[in-house]
Order: sequence, then C-alpha cells, then structure tokens
Amino acid sequence: AARETNKDTDGRGPIEGGSTLRAVGIIAQTENHALYGDLGIRSLAVCGVLRCADGILIGRRPPAAVYQPGLWQLCPAGSVDASAVDTDGRIDARGQLLTEIREELGLPPETIGPITPLCIVEHPGAHVCDFGLMADVPLNAAVVMTAHREHGNGEYDPLRIVPVQDLPFFIMNATGTIVPPAPIFLMKAGLLPRYVASGKLTASNANTIPTVQTK
Repeated sequence: AARETNKDTDGRGPIEGGSTLRAVGIIAQTENHALYGDLGIRSLAVCGVLRCADGILIGRRPPAAVYQPGLWQLCPAGSVDASAVDTDGRIDARGQLLTEIREELGLPPETIGPITPLCIVEHPGAHVCDFGLMADVPLNAAVVMTAHREHGNGEYDPLRIVPVQDLPFFIMNATGTIVPPAPIFLMKAGLLPRYVASGKLTASNANTIPTVQTK
C-alpha cells in the first residue's frame, strides 16, 4: 500500500530530479525494487486532482508504461526534473503541474484556476513520491475532452470525467485497476469519504502535510 510521507527521512539526500544517469537509475529501481538499497533514489512526481465543471479527470495509463501499466490514475501526472528547480533550490511543483496539464491534456495554463497542495504519497518498493495538487478547471467536459483529443499527447486512453457524486462508486469498482495514491488525494481534497479511501489501501501518518516547497 502507498503511504504518506513528510520528507526524505532516510538520510539518502533530497527528493529531486537529475541527469540521464539518474533517470536510468529511477527506471531500474522501479523495475527492481531490490536496487533501492544500493541506489537510494526517491524520485518526485506531481499528480493533479483536476476538477472541471462536470467532474474529476481520470485516465488510464498506457499499457506499455514502465510503471503501473494500464491502471487508472488522476490526471495529469509526471516526474519532476531539474528544470522545475529554481535558482534558489526550491521545487516549482505548481509550474511542473501546469506543464503536465498542457502536455498531457492540451489545456493552456490560463485555463487553470488556483492550485492547492494536498500531500505527498510514497510508493513502497519503488519509492516514487507523488505530490498531489488540487486544481479547478472552469471548463465543461466537452471543452476538456476536445482539448485532450486535439492538443494532448495521447497519454490517456480513455480519459474520463467522473462526476463527484459518482467517485465513491468508481473507486470501489476499480479494485486493482487504480493507482494507490488516487483515493488518498481525493480524500485530502474533500472529494471522497475516508471510509472509501481506507477501504482501498493503507495510509499511515494521515495528518501529514506537504513538505515540498512550492511557489
């Protein structure tokens, strides 16, 4: 089960992006969790909880994805790399999320409302740390789906917009086919009852707050 985390507490260094060599290490560790003892990589990714006028965006990951292929996840999501690190060393998670929204969903930054940090969830084994961020999209489903179809990168097939009132039913019926952090992020955003989220996975430190610095 995924767990929430405060920060890099194991002494292996900060959560950050990096070079091509580091990217190779991340992929290797993702495929073989036993490598964590030698590599000690805790990669960071942003994961959006996007709420448009008609519901929450949820998409299915590509079947050829290296990590969690074919599973449903909140959209968009993507790794944080060195380009998201400011000159003062802070990670611009909001900026990274806007980049992922534009690339994966075809929505320009000016269509996105305020972005609110939720929490960080660390995947055991792979030690990928997903930083959940909530964002409102003041557009209806038709406009969002058209942008995804015409300007997105094809990351999700299919992309669905699930009405908020249908989220508990969707999550409970997605057993084994949805990424573990999704129910935690939805619960933190006040969109999913705790009993539904806790029924899908085990989360520790339920009161953990985000520790990644954002602008």
